Amino acid sequence: MCKCKKVTRIRHDEFRCLVQETLTKRFQEIKVIVGLASKNSILIVEFANQLRSQGRSLVQAVVEAAQERLRPILMTAIATLLGSYPLLVATGAGAASRQSLGTAVFGGMFVATFLSLFVVPILYIVVKSIQFKLMGIPRRSRESIEPS
Repeated sequence: MCKCKKVTRIRHDEFRCLVQETLTKRFQEIKVIVGLASKNSILIVEFANQLRSQGRSLVQAVVEAAQERLRPILMTAIATLLGSYPLLVATGAGAASRQSLGTAVFGGMFVATFLSLFVVPILYIVVKSIQFKLMGIPRRSRESIEPS
């Protein structure tokens, strides 16, 4: 035992309660970030499918869908990032807990926004191209096929 600090023991049930509350909060944060990220990705893909059904090529539809959804995605991301910034730089009593919460929300939303704007459109093009190759559809007739 350390002689310079007074060590207090936490009862087992208090520790279990503390861990349970902390994990519950973290899972709620994860659910919010995953929900926002998936909503943004679904809207990009759905808008690209609508443009494809109007006769646009695959790449043209995806680029236009990503451009169309850029503003709403950035507005949501910036609002979330600005809202979580005070948690990120928290000081005082309980600052460690708030800073970990702020770090999770801020970092998660930042990464989710990047993935929604850049990775999802690229993956959509790759997956659709593979689907066309597996179905044996020639490149020229791909533009006239409506999305499934």
